[in-house]
Amino acid sequence: MRLITGRGRLILLLAVVAAVLAGCGTAPPCNVEPAQVDQARVDLQAAEADAQQSADELARLESELAALRGQAVSAEELAELEQRLEELKKGSGR
Repeated sequence: MRLITGRGRLILLLAVVAAVLAGCGTAPPCNVEPAQVDQARVDLQAAEADAQQSADELARLESELAALRGQAVSAEELAELEQRLEELKKGSGR
């Protein structure tokens, strides 16, 4: 098997450079109407406003959920409270 010589490396390097430069031409013109661009901006602003409202609503609901979880009684606490209620009922003669 023969290795690439200095001359072969030079040709390979030139081929790679030519390929890279050939792909870097000027961009084609944009065929979009200014009205479409303006409408896209309006749509973007509306979507951003909706996203902000959704984020605010999510934060509010998460806060409410945390407060409700703080008020909730666990199953163990509920069982203890029911047992205490039964003891109080028996003690009152019911």
